[in-house]
Amino acid sequence: MKKIVLSLWLCAVALLSSAQVADFTLPGQYIIHLQGGIDCEAFLKANYDATAIQCLSASMNIWLIQSEEKGILDRLKSDKQIIAAQYNHNNVTRRSLVPNDTYFADQWNMQNLTHPGADISAPQAWDINHNAVTRTGDTIVIAVIDDPFDVYHEDVNFFVNRQEIPHNGIDDDGNGYIDDYRGWNVYMNNDSMYDGPDEHGTHVAGIAAAKTNNGIGVAGVCWGCKVLAIDGSSTVESDVVKAYDYVIEMRRLYDQTSGAKGAFIVSTNSSFGVDQGHPADYPIWCALYDSMGRYGILSAAATANRNWNVDVTGDIPTQCPSKWMIAVTNTTINDTRNTGAGYGPVSIDLGAPGTSIKSTIPGNSYGNLSGCSMASPHVAGAIGAMWANACVDMVNDYMAYPDSIALIMRDYLFESVDPLSDLANLTTTGGRLNLYHAYMAERSYSCDRCPFSVQKIAQTDVRCHGDSSGSIQTTVSGGPGNSYHAVWSNGDSGTVLAQVPAGFYQLTVSDSGGCQRVLTAAVHQPAAIHINSINVVPLAGPANGNVVINASAGTDTLYYQMNGGAIQSGDIFVIDTPGLYQFRVLNATGCFIDTFIGVYYTGIAESSDISYLTLSPNPTSGTATLLIRSERAREAQYVLTDMTGKEIERHAINIRSGLQKEYIDLTAPSDGIYLLSLTDGSHTLRSVRVSVIH
Repeated sequence: MKKIVLSLWLCAVALLSSAQVADFTLPGQYIIHLQGGIDCEAFLKANYDATAIQCLSASMNIWLIQSEEKGILDRLKSDKQIIAAQYNHNNVTRRSLVPNDTYFADQWNMQNLTHPGADISAPQAWDINHNAVTRTGDTIVIAVIDDPFDVYHEDVNFFVNRQEIPHNGIDDDGNGYIDDYRGWNVYMNNDSMYDGPDEHGTHVAGIAAAKTNNGIGVAGVCWGCKVLAIDGSSTVESDVVKAYDYVIEMRRLYDQTSGAKGAFIVSTNSSFGVDQGHPADYPIWCALYDSMGRYGILSAAATANRNWNVDVTGDIPTQCPSKWMIAVTNTTINDTRNTGAGYGPVSIDLGAPGTSIKSTIPGNSYGNLSGCSMASPHVAGAIGAMWANACVDMVNDYMAYPDSIALIMRDYLFESVDPLSDLANLTTTGGRLNLYHAYMAERSYSCDRCPFSVQKIAQTDVRCHGDSSGSIQTTVSGGPGNSYHAVWSNGDSGTVLAQVPAGFYQLTVSDSGGCQRVLTAAVHQPAAIHINSINVVPLAGPANGNVVINASAGTDTLYYQMNGGAIQSGDIFVIDTPGLYQFRVLNATGCFIDTFIGVYYTGIAESSDISYLTLSPNPTSGTATLLIRSERAREAQYVLTDMTGKEIERHAINIRSGLQKEYIDLTAPSDGIYLLSLTDGSHTLRSVRVSVIH
């Protein structure tokens, strides 16, 4: 009896489970694998009430078809001319590799659970590749020039020079440095790296390349890549030169010995610099990035932790003109530029997470730090990870032409950013680092040596913030005639992408032989136009009034227009007649924002004995304090009107001689700009503009 009951219970569970499985089949869509040589369209027309939608594989004769015929799948499966048949499904999801590090949930920079997408998409990239070596076996090294390091931290793979015997007083590997076993200290000319209370260097190292998926601590951008510790974040420029020289010598030795000695350094990170410095004063420092670039080393550098346009104020090293130096600013958990971080549409290349970043600190501990110093190691680590993901042909070409191929890798990094409106026109790329997109961009390298090329010939960025006017035009050249299939990541087909919003797009082109090439591009958008404040000076007697508009759109130049009249560059308008006026603020591409302002005659008595009238706080959200200084006592009223002159409130008030304080309740009016006036019934004695923001 028990066996029967158990069997019935299992059957019920099976039925229940079956009923709960979601149906991910696409109605009326089927995928069929035909025998070779069969013409799909002719075959369907002769045998089925079905239509061929798309050839999915010409070499294998696999097709996507559409049919409303009931029971057609059973017929397709039993057809001897069809190798396999199935439904088409829409339950394919992007896999992501979430590591088991203890504090990974706190690393919003890698995977943002608060604001999904405002991160570098690290898990999606790691699911594709998370190696610490290239596909040709080179151990990837990221050189970090910073303060002292805890080189014994259990969660960071600090580079150890195995060709050097520690503390024997001999330059065993012949690189010109004695006893550089655990890195190099430029001040003491040894490998002493004790960190003590200073957290900075260890924290930066962990961001770039902490050991990952090891059950402890945090994840690094480049899983377990080696970090070459160089204690050289000095206030003295000559020490900086010495630090970078060590990088060059270690990579030079690696290349000269085919990897037997030295270090395969692909990127450096520096989190130090000179506020308001100019390249003309630091020519040797700036030239070092070109020197490293000749060995294929890209250098990530943090810009100033100041809300400065470094194109104007200057900054070293991020204003250095080297193509191999990548300047990085700081973004937040909300995907905005940290307002305490530098910017510059010419000098600063991209943004990366840098606000409240969890990483390693001395003593096998972990903590949060903020700044552009935390942003740049994301980029240095991403470069290392991209070399781990690069195909064999690209790595081999890199070893033969390191300077040129390094710049190709840099371009992949730049073209794969996530476009952010907060970085539009504030950085050269207008976006924030995205590791997964960078991996996708690498696919465009000619690893398979396809007999055709795919090139972008024109691109139109989005005309206005938030619209869909972007486009990308490409061309396919070479190869066997016109037998190409081109599809974009948003589902559009063909080599031209039109009427799309800002974003990252990828074009995959396949030829009849199954060879594929991938092209990636980011469509950008101008910054949104914001009206920050409007100052209205009402008409007073025979004098003119005016309207002053304070507006901004990143670094875009703005223009202004009143009542559809001439467009002007100035933001001040002189008004000589009371009324309601329309003001338009425009950018260079013609995008605009409108507002309406009322200007009216105040009738302020020239002989008014109210000498002082202020209100605070202003803007206000509730009760505000009105300070009045009068030459004599009198009965009066205060009147609140909107900017069209419409009365909102009126209250009696007894004015005393001298200075007095009154409390005004402004909780009732809605958000907006108002005029609060004192009047004796026939004249406005004095007025003050009030901003109400709840």
